[in-house]
Amino acid sequence: MPRTGLLLTAVVASFIGLMSAPAHASQSACGEGLTTLQEQEAALDLLEAAHAEGQAHRDTVRGELDGLAAQIRTLRDEGAKPGAIEPLVVERTKLLSELERSLRVSKAVKNQIDVLRPEVEAATRAYLQCVEGTLE
Repeated sequence: MPRTGLLLTAVVASFIGLMSAPAHASQSACGEGLTTLQEQEAALDLLEAAHAEGQAHRDTVRGELDGLAAQIRTLRDEGAKPGAIEPLVVERTKLLSELERSLRVSKAVKNQIDVLRPEVEAATRAYLQCVEGTLE
C-alpha cells in the first residue's frame, strides 16, 4: 500500500475512534439508565402485585367477617347462651384486627407505589432522551 494510503487509513481509524468514543460513552450511560429503569419497573411491578394480593386477602377477610357477623346474629336471635357465641366474637375480633393491620400495610404500599410511579416515568423519559441523543 502506498504511503498515502497508510496515512489515510490511520486518519480514518483515528476519526472513527473519536466518533465512536462519545457514542460508546452515550450508549454506556443509556445502558445504565436502562438498568435503573428496569430495576424501578420491577420494584413497581412487585409493589403493585403485593397491593393487589393484599386487596384480595382483605376481600376474603371481609367475607369471613360478614359470615361471622351473620352467625353471631343468628345465634343471638335464637337465644343462644353467651358461651356459644363467645368463640365467634373472639374470632371476629381477631379478623377485625387482621383487617386493620392489612389496611395499614396497604396504605404504606400504596404510598410507595405513588412515590415510585413518577420516578419510573422520569427514568423512562430520561432513557428515551438518552437514546434519542445517541441517534443525533
